[in-house]
Amino acid sequence: MFANKWASYDFGATDPLTTGKLIGAIQGPWNISRYELQYPEILKKIKLGPIPTKSATSDQKAATFADSKGLVLFKSSDLQDDAWKFINWVYSNPKFDLEWLKATSQPPARGDLISNPIFSDYFENNPLAKGFAEYVDVAIPSAVTSETVAVQRSMTQMLEQIIFTDKEVKSSVDKSVQEVNHLLVQ
Repeated sequence: MFANKWASYDFGATDPLTTGKLIGAIQGPWNISRYELQYPEILKKIKLGPIPTKSATSDQKAATFADSKGLVLFKSSDLQDDAWKFINWVYSNPKFDLEWLKATSQPPARGDLISNPIFSDYFENNPLAKGFAEYVDVAIPSAVTSETVAVQRSMTQMLEQIIFTDKEVKSSVDKSVQEVNHLLVQ
């Protein structure tokens, strides 16, 4: 694909979606606030849609990636009870989820995100954020593993082999699958 110049892997310092070098891009809600600051005019032209998949149909939403955030409570902490009370307090009030959404553009993982009236005004004024939020119910978080860095390294190397070498796609994918499966059973 890259060798035939059907796609470029180096667009320079400028976001290619904002320059017209791309007609589409896989983006996430984390870019909304950046685009508001750096490219406000492009936000008027952007349309959201699902990532095309082999199995999804027009009347069915395809699963998407959930950019999950972790919260850790150490077993060795002397403040476990207080920390657990604080965690419960934060997660018990949807107003805190609204504040999170306003501050980060990242939709909280809630089954009622679109239907809960507390979020209505925000989504009415932020249609792009609403577009991302409409997929929270089919979002799949990344695998929880202590080997995340190694898993991502294997997948990056697989993509580099496919993009920059003559290595067969299937053999590159098979090698990465084998590496990742080995890492996940450790």
